[in-house]
Amino acid sequence: EAVGSFFFIMIFLINTETNSRFFHEPGFRFLVIASAYAVAVELTRKLAGGSINPAYGLCVNITMFMDTGKGEELKWIWLYILLPFAGSFLALIFHEFIFKKTQEGMEELDKSSRGNDEPSYTPPQVATE
Repeated sequence: EAVGSFFFIMIFLINTETNSRFFHEPGFRFLVIASAYAVAVELTRKLAGGSINPAYGLCVNITMFMDTGKGEELKWIWLYILLPFAGSFLALIFHEFIFKKTQEGMEELDKSSRGNDEPSYTPPQVATE
C-alpha cells in the first residue's frame, strides 16, 4: 500500500507541476496519471488487495467482516488506513526536497547553456473572458 501510494502520488505531483519539464499537454498528463493509478493498483493487488485508497480498503474490510462475522478482517485494518497516507507523505517529502531541487538545478543549467534568463518552457496562457 505504501509503495503503491508513493508511486501514484509521485507521478501525480510531477505531472501537475505548472512548469513540468516532462509533459505539456493536459490530455497526455491525464493519461499518465490514470495509467499510474492502474499500475499502482495492479502492483499491490496480490499482496495488499490493491486499494491504494484508504476509504476503499476500509470499506472492503468492513464489508468482509459483516459477511463473515469473523474478526480476522479487522485485524489488519490499520494497515489500509496508515500505509497509503505514509506513502503519500513520503512522496510529498521526496517531491518537495529532492525532485524540485533537481528540476531547479536543471533549469539553471539550461539558462547558463543558453546564456539568458528565459525559462525553457512557459505554460500556455488560457484566455479568460
